[in-house]
Amino acid sequence: MAVVHRPSVSRLDDWVAAGLLTAEQAERIAAYEAEHGVTEPPPPPPSSPPPADRRRSPGVAGAEAIGYVGAALVVSALGRMLAELWRELTTTGRLTLAGLVAVLALAAATGLQRMPRPALQRLTSVLFSVGVLAVAWFAGLVADEVVGARGAVIAVTASAAAAAFAVPLYLWRPRGLPQTTALAAVLATVLSLLALPTLTPDTFWFGLVAWAVGVAWLLAGLGRWVLPAGLAGVLGGAVALLGVQFAAFDGERLALLALGVATAGALVGLAVRADTLHHLVVGAIGLFVLVPQVVFELFGDALGAPAALLVVGLLLVLLAVGLGRAGQEVRRQDDAGAVRRDRAELGGESR
Repeated sequence: MAVVHRPSVSRLDDWVAAGLLTAEQAERIAAYEAEHGVTEPPPPPPSSPPPADRRRSPGVAGAEAIGYVGAALVVSALGRMLAELWRELTTTGRLTLAGLVAVLALAAATGLQRMPRPALQRLTSVLFSVGVLAVAWFAGLVADEVVGARGAVIAVTASAAAAAFAVPLYLWRPRGLPQTTALAAVLATVLSLLALPTLTPDTFWFGLVAWAVGVAWLLAGLGRWVLPAGLAGVLGGAVALLGVQFAAFDGERLALLALGVATAGALVGLAVRADTLHHLVVGAIGLFVLVPQVVFELFGDALGAPAALLVVGLLLVLLAVGLGRAGQEVRRQDDAGAVRRDRAELGGESR
């Protein structure tokens, strides 16, 4: 026999205190429940563990921990070998060592990637990233010690090999760490290609190209071509702002700083418009770093310090407004989601 369930007064009071309901809505819900009643299945017996407990698996958590400990031991051993034995190894020995690390890391990651446990999925991402780095190491050794290439060619070979593995692995597993690894490999490849010509470009061009790559990655995240989209926004915005700051050290400083301020301002505007906290954080940090530099460039040391303080104060006010809007939107979405879940549950129980 179904049990008639009515929400207790204390539960409704908790919802009102949490801002999910108004006092008037709570009274109307109580009156409705008293008039109609809602049926629900009997609760599980006390001996049944909650679903969260059933999902816990000490063995899986232990496997993840053991995997990280093993990776740390491998890194430690490799570091010691590099410091003490590297000069004594032959070219074949060095290539064998780098290739062995790459094969073992990629093979272990491939063996774990079908396991649905979150802990093992995180370990898989770490192992894939280690494998990509080992592939870059192996390719760089081939270019250096087998081909006898110069520095720029070695950098291009290593970074291109990393990108050739990192990008497909990310497309196969679109997660946070693989995305970070893929962006790093692509950025390293593009920047190392700039160093190939006999006349190496100025720092200005390296920074400007990094800005372009960061903006492209940010836009790809907005279009949801790169997932997770939030991480793509953070990585793309950070790379763009760092590229501008790097380029500003070598000529055209004011123009480049203005480009950085415009980029950071666009991120803040996007955050306020779309209520996205990650864009707001990256854009605000960029403004805090770049705007004082622009002020000092325009006004010099005499008025630069007080003007910079004034601008930073205004930025803090704008940041507070943006954070308030983002927090309000998150709470509104949570409330709407809770209402939809409650309606779904009530509809299912009434049927």
